[in-house]
Amino acid sequence: MTAAGLIAIFTAMQGEPSHAAAAEKKPSEPNACSLLSIEELGRLLGSPIRRPRPDTAEKGTACRFSVGGTDTLNISLWPTTPKSFDEFKKTLSDGGARLENVAGVGDAGYYWDTRIYVRTGDNGVTVWFGVSVDGVNQKRRQQVFSVAQAAVNRLR
Repeated sequence: MTAAGLIAIFTAMQGEPSHAAAAEKKPSEPNACSLLSIEELGRLLGSPIRRPRPDTAEKGTACRFSVGGTDTLNISLWPTTPKSFDEFKKTLSDGGARLENVAGVGDAGYYWDTRIYVRTGDNGVTVWFGVSVDGVNQKRRQQVFSVAQAAVNRLR
């Protein structure tokens, strides 16, 4: 399966929220737009961050942040279990995605190129940049790792 196909799978999982799902969200649930402040994100990324823009997600929340005026940082928070987190990883892998386990953040995590997926307890966190980078860029990986680590620390 191509990267575009795998992205379509992920997008479908993060699709448009139903009105019932939106009504079920509790104000005390973690929110991708308010979990980390723009000041904290600016320190982690070494670049100015502009106000968050909520994005749609079928489960959980998603948010986009303008970074330095030329890129977008995306953060998604979603409910998961160890089993469903592993099943999604297997689906990506079976579809041809090249995944790399990552240690030191959350209960489980892996990179898919410069995108990071992390589970802490029953929360999933995905962090990625909007602008594609040819190949795997280690600076981008470190940046998404730092943001994911800060998100996990806040969720604990």
